[in-house]
Amino acid sequence: MWKMTTPIRLLAPLAAFASLLAACGGDDPGGGESDGELPVIRVGYISTNSFAPLMITASRFAEPEGFQVEMTEFPNGGEVLTGVVTGQLDVGAAGIGAGSYNAFREGLPFRMVAPQHNGFVEDYFMLGSDVAGSREEAAAAAEDLTPYAGETFTVNAPGVVTEYLLDVALRRSGLSIGDVEVEYLAFPDMVPALAAGSVAGGIVSEPFPTAAEQQGAAFRPWDTPQAEPLPFTVVIYNTDWAESNPELAEAYLRAHLSSAALLDEQGWNSDEVLEIVGEWTGLEPDTLRDTRSHHLPTDLAVDFDTLTAIQQFCLDQGTLAYDQPIDDRELWDLRWRDAALQDG
Repeated sequence: MWKMTTPIRLLAPLAAFASLLAACGGDDPGGGESDGELPVIRVGYISTNSFAPLMITASRFAEPEGFQVEMTEFPNGGEVLTGVVTGQLDVGAAGIGAGSYNAFREGLPFRMVAPQHNGFVEDYFMLGSDVAGSREEAAAAAEDLTPYAGETFTVNAPGVVTEYLLDVALRRSGLSIGDVEVEYLAFPDMVPALAAGSVAGGIVSEPFPTAAEQQGAAFRPWDTPQAEPLPFTVVIYNTDWAESNPELAEAYLRAHLSSAALLDEQGWNSDEVLEIVGEWTGLEPDTLRDTRSHHLPTDLAVDFDTLTAIQQFCLDQGTLAYDQPIDDRELWDLRWRDAALQDG
């Protein structure tokens, strides 16, 4: 059982999180019951099909695990994180990045508890039609992008994992993120920007890369590799809520495990998955069918080596509120995942 609310817009900077937490009543543990029905878990998500695990959990596995989900859509992971640390959300998913590291350093009540989706930079990096008019031209251009130093590339938000991915992609082609201008656009807005030539390229999340290629707006220069995917987004808990509702916290990750198993068995482009994603994104299943698949390990394993590299990138970019790396394992609380695995 699930219901969707209108978007919450929380735009306060990290420096104001602590005061927001008090002002918004962040000490409310949540997890209450709605009209005598199953207890409600408030979840924040982004309307792209990389968030399919949250959508599947809400649509298929919440009620069997004894809870219902109130889903709220946000434009980016930074706002989801804000909702979680202020207690307006119990659970969310967001890209790994400076916001979560700084919030942890501030001592705010959240932890990363499980992967939400993994992926490949090759499936996200695109070059606009002004740079390349086909996939073959994009592949040739990506061999050396140094002529595009100083040009504008796009990611969806500052300080998030997409900036790290852009840097990884550019370094393969002779540049780094420091050699280009970066413009922040919502994923749907990237397609017209790539088509118009206002940005040379960027990191774009499905289904928008596939739509861009179908429209001739932009092209991916590289194929999906045969390798282990990188961690992109994670499930985060408000720890006040989780500590007050340990059975619900564990039940949610049992449902998340079931979503991972369904995706592994059926694939991210199966009819059932596309129908669910269509419910939450408003996109027709046929629009999603040709998209490149995302990934989620069925055991919810965490790639701490890549997480360390992402944190170091954020340090190098100067987006962290500290100057020495912290142990990434401190940001994670895996007890609910481990309990869910044991139950399974």
